[in-house]
Amino acid sequence: MVTKKPAYKLGVSLRPGEGTMPVFRVGSPGDLLVLARKFALSFEKTGNPKTFSSSGKTYYSWSDSVNTFSVSGNPVEIAYQIPLSQGLSSVVGPVDTYGALARSFLASKNLLPHGATLSAPTVAYYAPIGNDPIQTTADRATVVRLDYRLLLEGKPLYLGSPEVPVFSFRFDSSKTLVSFTGYYFGSFQKSGSAGVLPVEKAMNSLYTNGSLVYVSSPEDVNDVRTKKYTPGVIVIKDVSLGYFYETGWPSVTPIYVFTGSSRQGKTNKNLETITFLSAVEGH
Repeated sequence: MVTKKPAYKLGVSLRPGEGTMPVFRVGSPGDLLVLARKFALSFEKTGNPKTFSSSGKTYYSWSDSVNTFSVSGNPVEIAYQIPLSQGLSSVVGPVDTYGALARSFLASKNLLPHGATLSAPTVAYYAPIGNDPIQTTADRATVVRLDYRLLLEGKPLYLGSPEVPVFSFRFDSSKTLVSFTGYYFGSFQKSGSAGVLPVEKAMNSLYTNGSLVYVSSPEDVNDVRTKKYTPGVIVIKDVSLGYFYETGWPSVTPIYVFTGSSRQGKTNKNLETITFLSAVEGH
């Protein structure tokens, strides 16, 4: 939570921008209940699901004494979880081992949509207390988390907040999948191109038109309480291009992604920030 609109200044040399970017339409994934039953079978779930609605979404859920599995819509989200084993040993082996398991899982469930590729993973390590994720260092971890984004023409797709990956895996030290969340899209189809706002103009319009979508402090990594941050001037450290998807939209929007750093007003904590800005010329 941010309590006021911040100012920005440039802390990196701007690279020349791109003249145009492809535009992609999002293909319909199909009937939700049909998809839910299809994915449930791939998780060895049979029978009729429990059905309920919340916040405008419909959920189909299967659960037993061992694990829970659910599919919800708009966009289609799949979630799977089993209880963590007790007395787990430390995570052993290179991250590539777990990455191979994640990629094999996506292939077996046919979850990678046509027109997209998979990013490299963002990796985090946990030593959970019960089922609560306490982030730690690799040498102390019993669970490893791998988060992936989809790439369209090599550029990352963001689903609302930068904190939300398209696919998120957690494996324990025995290489058992203990949780998975993922979003299913039918396809991404090129439908033309859009002129890209020059990067210098984008930087100059950040205060007026930018959306500060992420603020966090590394010092608060395991503090689950809601924070109120008051960033000082945000220093932009990196500028890149990506795509943004909003629930219900028929297509994705080209965006600039401004990564920056700042300080919390009273506590002087280090802050990490991400600001989105439409990259479409004339918007």
